[in-house]
Amino acid sequence: DLKEYRAGRIEWEALSSAAILHGAPGVGKTLFAAALARTCQVPLISTSLAKIFSTTSGNLDGVLKGLNAVFDQARTAAPSVLFIDEMDSLPDRATLEGRGRDWWSPVCNGFLKLLDEGRSQVIVLAATNLIDRIDEAILRPGRIDRHFRIELPSETELCSILRYHLDNALSEQEVAILARLAQGMTGAGVALAVKSARSEARRQDRT
Repeated sequence: DLKEYRAGRIEWEALSSAAILHGAPGVGKTLFAAALARTCQVPLISTSLAKIFSTTSGNLDGVLKGLNAVFDQARTAAPSVLFIDEMDSLPDRATLEGRGRDWWSPVCNGFLKLLDEGRSQVIVLAATNLIDRIDEAILRPGRIDRHFRIELPSETELCSILRYHLDNALSEQEVAILARLAQGMTGAGVALAVKSARSEARRQDRT
């Protein structure tokens, strides 16, 4: 669809341009965002609510301005991918009470307004480990309406992940054995295991 848009054969509104990735920590949601941007040959703008808090005053006005600034940056670079990590940091309004609801409601409503009006030529890709904590209004049709669960890697996928991190340090047979042993691990877990193995090998002065 992006190719069709670039060729002028469809309008941006014809694209499905928002999705959320969910799954266990370490399965590769952030890596997927970077890969998507590379595949689409567009800039990647990455943020999270924690990043917005850390780069603004942290008060209500500052957070709202921070949200707007991120969408402005994505629109300036458009077409682009805007990756919003830890989407569950924005609370579900149905769970809020009292002063918490008074403070967060403008932030949630401001974000919904940006999803409705602020993403022309911007692909919004969110990520969360806890999709059940996301406000239903964010996930409804017309907003972030495509939901993809990233599962733990299969044995074949673990072989590919191991080859990537090991380069040519081990044979194909050894990699296949490791992949069988690594079933149930995340990609991040495999990366840590390889790094630890290299460190242990250095300490023992061997390959």
